Amino acid sequence: YNYINIKLTYIYSQILFFLISSFIFFWILKQFYLIRFIY
Repeated sequence: YNYINIKLTYIYSQILFFLISSFIFFWILKQFYLIRFIY
């Protein structure tokens, strides 16, 4: 049971990390395109 719990926590942390990194990536991309569009 404890092993399954640790595994689930690991999977959730990986998913969370992926979501946050992709969000940051898209945000930077959006900022970059906005800057290019303005100038």
